[in-house]
Parts: sequence; C-alpha cells; structure tokens
Amino acid sequence: MTTKLEGFQNRQKDIGWGYAIAHIVPFVGIYYAITRRTITPLLFAVLGNLAIGFIYGVIVAIMNPNYDEKKLENSGTLIGLVTTPILAKKGIEKARKEGQKRLENREIKLSFMIHAEKNLIYNATTYGVSLKGSTVYIYGLPCCSECFKGLIQVGVSKIVMPNIDEHGKKSNMQCSGLLSTCIQHEVQHCDGILIIDYLSKLKKDLIIKKISKEISNNSKIIV
Repeated sequence: MTTKLEGFQNRQKDIGWGYAIAHIVPFVGIYYAITRRTITPLLFAVLGNLAIGFIYGVIVAIMNPNYDEKKLENSGTLIGLVTTPILAKKGIEKARKEGQKRLENREIKLSFMIHAEKNLIYNATTYGVSLKGSTVYIYGLPCCSECFKGLIQVGVSKIVMPNIDEHGKKSNMQCSGLLSTCIQHEVQHCDGILIIDYLSKLKKDLIIKKISKEISNNSKIIV
C-alpha cells in the first residue's frame, strides 16, 4: 500500500500526458488514485464527462429531437475519448500542486516521518537489542516529548543532546534526575503539551471550567 508521503512524491513525477491519456482505459484511474493517494483526476474525468455528456444530450435533443440514438451514443463516446485525457490532465495538475503544497508544509511533512529516536527503538526491538541502561546521543534538533517518553520506557539511562544558548552557541548537555525531568517538561511546552493534558477528560474539563469562571470574574490567577 502506498503511503501518503510516497503518493505526494509520485504525483510530482507526472508531468507529461501519459497517465492523462491512460485514463481512457478502464481501472487506470483507480490504479492512479491508489498509487498517488488522490481521486482528483478520476473525479475530474468522471464528473466532467457526465456534465459534458448531459449538456451535449440536451443540446442535441433541442436542436434535433429525431436524432438517431445510436449515432448519439457513438458521438458521445468519441467526445469522451477526447475530453477524458484533458479532464484527467487538469485533475493531475491540481493533485500535483496540492501534493507539492503539502510537501512544503513543515508540519505536514514531519508528520509522515519517523524521528530518529523512535527509529532507534524500532530497530533495537527488531534485532533484539536491549536499550536498558544505555546512553543516547542526539544530534541536531532537541528530542521531542514523545521521543523522550519512548526512550524512558525502553530503559535509556542517559540522553546527550545539543544545548543552544541565547547567542546561538551549541554545547552538549548531559542531564539526569530532577534537571532531566525539568527539561522534558519544557520540551513538552514547546510541543504544546500542558500538565492538564495528562489528566482525565473529566478533571481537565473541571479545571478549564473553573479557570474560565475566574477569568470572567476578573480574578487573579496564580500559575
């Protein structure tokens, strides 16, 4: 099964008229939809031909009510052979632009990728390697909160990652105990995760309701 990322990447290769013309052949549109993760060209071809066929039939019926049905069917088929590649090409171009737009969106692009820390855990599990008591070195961006939790769960005892100060200077930071907990807490804030997100829905709703009430009463809230 083609992944979303592979589908977006495959769309960028469809520059010519090959797949557009191939939409004339039955089931090619379905194959394209599966391998490109988009039904836009298929919808353009099917709905476009239905609309064109309907308009053509109405015009013929008005201009020549006695027009032979067999000739009308043959002419409609001929029109479909001409319009299908054009409509499919329009759909492919739209799908390509949409795919490129998503690939350029950092949040969407990163959601399709596996972080290096999770990749480490998956590979270690695959090959039967225990990470308990090990040290993990992280290069580049700091570890996200989800990867932090994964590394803790598999028993990693130490995480070494780059520390960037306010002047942009990098240095390695080694943390354990309370300091490591504090850093993980701050990383979670950067990921938009708050302490109340770990509470049950009932408790979370009660806290939000209470804070909202205090805000409406212009009360001072101490955080």
